[in-house]
Amino acid sequence: MLYTGYNDLSGPNFYVFRHRSPVFAWTGYLPLLPALTVDKLAVWKQKLLGQDQRTVFQPPDLSKSEPPESLSKQVGTTNSQDQKSAPVSTEWQFYCDQVYEVAKMALQNGKRVLIVTEPYISDKHVAQQKSLQEMIQMRFPNEPHLRYLNLGRTVDLRDKSLCWDGMHLTEEGNRRIAVALRRPVFDLLQN
Repeated sequence: MLYTGYNDLSGPNFYVFRHRSPVFAWTGYLPLLPALTVDKLAVWKQKLLGQDQRTVFQPPDLSKSEPPESLSKQVGTTNSQDQKSAPVSTEWQFYCDQVYEVAKMALQNGKRVLIVTEPYISDKHVAQQKSLQEMIQMRFPNEPHLRYLNLGRTVDLRDKSLCWDGMHLTEEGNRRIAVALRRPVFDLLQN
């Protein structure tokens, strides 16, 4: 399952920590704790050098009604309710090529692939995922072991009961995603 998009909204994303990990190279699995440690050290270094400009997510302050402003500045906002109105752009070529290569490799190795759109976070994200869907339709026509599932409108990221900070889902938000995934995953595994 490929559930991706947010980290690629600001341009080509070349940072893949796991590929530098000997544990991942040997086992194909990367425990989360080392990655979190490296990320925390990077944040501390940025703070010490006065270069900390990333959005840092904290547990919700329930007295605030809006997501952090810095998140909107980084990824934009969603104005469109109709994903078909999103402009198609070559801006997403790198992202689409990366998803294509991973899906192709998995299919060549006899795997089934489910590519899933995360809940829409901005109009830019809608455009990115529209380009991704078009790429899938063009490069994988009638591929029985690959499915695309658009969950962009499954969870409204502005709803504090589903998403506490404008990006990260609450338990109920994650439950809704899981429910939406259940049938497509089952169907793909039966194929």
